[in-house]
Amino acid sequence: MNIILCIIFLVPLWSFAQVSTLSKAPTKQHLKGATIQTLVSRIVLGGEKAFVGYLTIPAKGKVPEHRDSTEEYLFFIKGGGKIWINDVSYQVKPNDLVFTPAQAKVRFENGDKTSEVLQIFASPGPEKKYINPAWKPVNN
Repeated sequence: MNIILCIIFLVPLWSFAQVSTLSKAPTKQHLKGATIQTLVSRIVLGGEKAFVGYLTIPAKGKVPEHRDSTEEYLFFIKGGGKIWINDVSYQVKPNDLVFTPAQAKVRFENGDKTSEVLQIFASPGPEKKYINPAWKPVNN
């Protein structure tokens, strides 16, 4: 008797290549006016290895001192300001890419114009800060 063994591998839908659109991205707004649009996360597109968001910071806005558990990359599309990484200050402007190592002490003060920043965490986790009650869903 021949026995044929069939194993079916169930591949989750999110493991296939996909395109994320900024205009349809889940958006949250902070009480102080900043917004985050999630382009890739564990929930959005099933991103298991990174988080990608589009961060908008109002003129003169501030990001308080904090530390994230993973590397973070910030690509400034518009605006700019001053960022401190481990107590060293850097002036940033459009087309600048900022790298912050995991556990680095970071804070940011925006300039006179709204900043638009592509934010990438090298591993999921730090984006959980956007679950904080200070961040309210806009279009979810």
